[in-house]
Amino acid sequence: MRQVFLWVSLFLSTVYADIAVTPDARKDLQVTVYRDFAVVKDIRKINIPEGANRIRFEGVATGIDPETVNLDWKSGVEIELISQSYEFDLVSPTKLMEKYVGKEIEIVPSKEQWPDTAVKTAELISINGKEPVFRIGTQITFGDIGRILFPYMPDNLYTKPTLLWNVLIPKRQETEIVATYLTEGISWRVGYLLQVDKKGESGSFGGWITFNNQSGLDCKNSQVTFVAGDVKRISGRSSNELAAGARHGFQENGDYYFYGMNQRVTLFSNHSNQVEWIPPVQVKLKPGFFAQLDADDVEGLDNPTVYAAVEVENVASNSLGIPLPEGILRVFKRDSNDDTRFIGENLLDDTKTSQQFFATIGKTDGITITRKKAGKGSPNQIEIRNGKDKTISLRLLLDSRGRKVRESSRKYRIVRGTSLEWQMMIKSKEVFKITYLLDS
Repeated sequence: MRQVFLWVSLFLSTVYADIAVTPDARKDLQVTVYRDFAVVKDIRKINIPEGANRIRFEGVATGIDPETVNLDWKSGVEIELISQSYEFDLVSPTKLMEKYVGKEIEIVPSKEQWPDTAVKTAELISINGKEPVFRIGTQITFGDIGRILFPYMPDNLYTKPTLLWNVLIPKRQETEIVATYLTEGISWRVGYLLQVDKKGESGSFGGWITFNNQSGLDCKNSQVTFVAGDVKRISGRSSNELAAGARHGFQENGDYYFYGMNQRVTLFSNHSNQVEWIPPVQVKLKPGFFAQLDADDVEGLDNPTVYAAVEVENVASNSLGIPLPEGILRVFKRDSNDDTRFIGENLLDDTKTSQQFFATIGKTDGITITRKKAGKGSPNQIEIRNGKDKTISLRLLLDSRGRKVRESSRKYRIVRGTSLEWQMMIKSKEVFKITYLLDS
């Protein structure tokens, strides 16, 4: 028991050498960006002297979740981690004054309030909200009485968010330390561009990622991966599995898709950066049609507009073949004069490999869609009449408003969270029928 007491006493009285590890020491920065947060892996080189050391890891994200911080280093390096903390008590006029309550400071009086502008010594008695109270000699005053001069920077205030580690080292070592943590404030969204040729049989398809960085961390020359898929979080915190991800190319991990950028990326804080993700590739297009209904529309008033569309097969043989996350698809088309015209935007749903996606290119005639609503507990019916002189491919969406599907006469899939999607081939002059029933 006496030995334990002596060891604890020695630990509490240890004086740690202070080592600042700035972003200049960074060897690599890896950022895995989810929809509205990110996991940062910051690798820096450090030379640690023998004995007790306090490592100040400066320049981390202001949106950091301290409970997710993990420190690692090269295997074989002898480092004993004693404690870690996150210092976010940053310098500000109010914070400085709070640290000097009960201490003497110097004040250069303002000309408007003091006849004598010589430097005065004052005791800072308290901070009432943001208004300081001073004792100068035997007099008490408050408010803005002049320019305050602080003699030194308090040890427990920092100019930037800083991670602190207290470690013990048996001998001087040069190594790389790795800080991994989760931060709020970094997000992504995807946009696509499809340029359709004159005949509508082929086109150029590409994708861009827009990263929005409000994390307080400048991610310079970073290795960036973005992740599509819903990740469960509890009270804004993450599990350890969030740090796992793909480093290059595309990988699938359960219901999550990891996309590595094909280039190093710089994401400055308080900026949005667009980065090319899918370089333009030539794709084959198939003609089709698209329409959308709402489960709450009134019968007879909801005959939807039918749009001409092009269908794109998401397969390797069509220069694609990777899962495409939901995003805005902007469509352009070349006209008879070889001019490129913008013809609209579409919401591209999450599209897995070997699935198809559609892009509308204008309204069409000759196809009519009507719906007959049945009584409570009976199936509704949709009729599609193909008045064209050819077989058509139609994609029909019905927003269920979150209601559960009790039955459907045709195979469907769920897209956009609540919409039923039917894809069908309808012969010329055919009347195609679908019946369905939703919960009330």
